[in-house]
Amino acid sequence: MTLNHFKWFSILRVHPIGWCLILLYSIVSCTSTEVITKEISSTHMPKPELPKEIPTSEITLTYEISKWAMSKYLDEVLDSIFAETFSFPDQNVEVHISRMKNGSVEVLGQRVLTTIPIYVDIDKSTFVGNLSAYGEMELKIVSDIDIATDWQMTTFTEVIDYQWTVSPKVKLGIIDLPIQTITDNLLDKVKPIIEKNIDEGIKENYSLKENISSLGEVLFTPYQLDSTAGGWIKMKADSVHMSPWENKENYSQGKIYTKMTMMMDSNPADTLSDKRIPPFSWKESINDNSTFRLWADLSYDYLTKIVQSNFLGQTFKNGSREVKVEDVIITGDQDQIIVQARTSGSFNGTITISGQPVYKDGILRATNILWDVKTNNLLHKAATWIKKGFIHDQLNNMLVFDLESYLERTKGEIYNYLSDLKRSSDIDVTIDWHNIGLSDIRTEKEGLVTMMQADMTIHVIVDDINFIKSLQY
Repeated sequence: MTLNHFKWFSILRVHPIGWCLILLYSIVSCTSTEVITKEISSTHMPKPELPKEIPTSEITLTYEISKWAMSKYLDEVLDSIFAETFSFPDQNVEVHISRMKNGSVEVLGQRVLTTIPIYVDIDKSTFVGNLSAYGEMELKIVSDIDIATDWQMTTFTEVIDYQWTVSPKVKLGIIDLPIQTITDNLLDKVKPIIEKNIDEGIKENYSLKENISSLGEVLFTPYQLDSTAGGWIKMKADSVHMSPWENKENYSQGKIYTKMTMMMDSNPADTLSDKRIPPFSWKESINDNSTFRLWADLSYDYLTKIVQSNFLGQTFKNGSREVKVEDVIITGDQDQIIVQARTSGSFNGTITISGQPVYKDGILRATNILWDVKTNNLLHKAATWIKKGFIHDQLNNMLVFDLESYLERTKGEIYNYLSDLKRSSDIDVTIDWHNIGLSDIRTEKEGLVTMMQADMTIHVIVDDINFIKSLQY
C-alpha cells in the first residue's frame, strides 16, 4: 500500500461517506496496470477514454454505534452542564447537581433516552442558620433529534422523570429531617434550566453541519491517484438519507443511504463542479444492499500482458506441424478486439485473430472470430491447415481472458483498506459480497471500457466516537 493510500485513510476514516469512497477508490485502483514493452509495437497507448455518462452508485451502510461510547461522549457534555449552581433567591436556596457515574443510553427512532445518576446538594439560608441537604437520584432525559435538509442538527430535551435512590435529608443535631417534598418542588424549577442547557451544550460541542461541510470539501475535490493507477478520482453525492435508529442490547443500529456518481478522469479539472454537501432527509425504510457502479478501463497494455504471460514462447503441436508464439499484442478497432501473433515453426508469419468481446462469469472472450494470416512464404499462404484443427483452437484462446483474479484482487485491496481502518480506530467494517463483475463492454482506440458493478452488504461497527468532537480535515 502506497503513502497515498495511508494519506487517503487519514482523511476518510472518520465518516461513513468516506468509507464509501474508500471502497470505490480501491476498486478503481485495481483497474490500473503496469506499462509493458511490446516487440510488435513500441508505441505506448494511453488509457482508454471513459464514456461521458456517469453511472449512479447506491450505497447503504448498516452501522452499529456502541451505547457505552455514546454514553461516554454524552457524559463529557453533561459534566459542563452540571458544573453550575442553580440559585433561587426568593427562597434563599441553592441547588447543585453533579454527575455520579456514567449514564446509560437507549436510542429508538429519532429519540435518545438517557438515564443519569446524579448527586443533589441543597443549601438553604434560614433564621436559625444555613441548612444543607444531600441526596442521590436517577434523572431520566429524552432528547428528540432532528436534522434539517441543510444538515443543521437540533435537539429538543425534556426531563421526563426522576427517582430518588437516596432521599434528601437535613441533619439537625441528632435528627434527620426528610425534605423530599420541598426538594421535588425545587427540582421542578431546575428541570427547564437543565433541558435548555443540555440542548445548548450539545449545540456548542458538536456541529454536524460544519463537519459534513468539511468532509464534503475533501470528498468532492478531485484527487490524483498514484502513478500506477493514474488519473483523477471525482465523486458527487446526490442525496443522503438516514433511517431512524433501532435499539439493540449493546449498540444502537441505523442505516445511511446515498446515491452518488463517480468517475475517473485524466483531466484534473472538476467536471462534476458542485462541491456543496448533498441534502439530508430521513428515510423510514432503507434496503440492506449496496451497489457500486463505475466505468473501468481494460487497456490493451493490460490485456497484452495477460496474453503474453500465457502464450509467449509456447509451442503448439498437431502431428508433424508445430507453431511457436514469438510475440503477441492486443489491439482493437470499432467493436472488435484483435490479437496479432508473430509465430515461427510450421507457420512463420503473423496471425491476426479478431472478434467481438463479451464477458460472462469472470471470463472475457471474443465471439464471431475472424482470422487473417500474413507471410512471405508462398507455401504458407496456401496452408489452410492453420485455420482449423488443434493449433487453430489453441491460438483462438489468445482472445480468452480469465478476469477472475482481476476481480479477486479488487476484493483483496478492499480487505487491506478495511484492515487498516480497524487498526487505526475502533471502527470495524465488514463486507458480504453478493456479486462483482463487468458488463457493457465497449471497444475504444486505447482499450476496452467496461462497467464494473459490485453488489454487497456493508456493516460498520463503531466502538469509539471520540473523534466526533474533533474532526479535522
